[in-house]
Amino acid sequence: METATWFNTVNNPNIMAAGWVHATMDLMAFGRSYFDLHKYKDHPWRELGYKHRQINHDWYKEFGKNWDFNEPFPPIIHMRTNAIENPDEAEQFQSRTSHDYLDRIWDTLDLERRRNFELACKWFLENPEELDRVYEIDVFRGLIFRVIDGKEVTENCPKLVKEYQRLRSYAAKINL
Repeated sequence: METATWFNTVNNPNIMAAGWVHATMDLMAFGRSYFDLHKYKDHPWRELGYKHRQINHDWYKEFGKNWDFNEPFPPIIHMRTNAIENPDEAEQFQSRTSHDYLDRIWDTLDLERRRNFELACKWFLENPEELDRVYEIDVFRGLIFRVIDGKEVTENCPKLVKEYQRLRSYAAKINL
């Protein structure tokens, strides 16, 4: 059983977006939470605090050089994604990149907007029928609607059921 050790912004207003927030965003964007990817990416937090972004946050550090908020995912990201032959690995690359993008956005939000963002993520986790309606992700049957090469497909992903249960259980322990 996991304990909710990634603090939320209500108790710690100066920290990054919590791992469960990153994982929820991935669930909505990709149909997978990549919870462990985000935990790994942010694990230096325990020793470095806010400076943890010096490690495992390459795209975050490229802000203002190779990307900005007007073009957060420039052609180089598409080229790097397309160069990865394994589709699961390509999606994980996109997840790592999106993590850094969300961290940069988080830096611009005041405490109230951070809390509202967290509340919205938690609401979607508590209302899985809305995940299906809005994002076409069926967390009960492990189905993800995707458009691949211009074709609409429904991907069968049995892992999704347990990933969702794990993420929802984790977020349930967070008091906002």
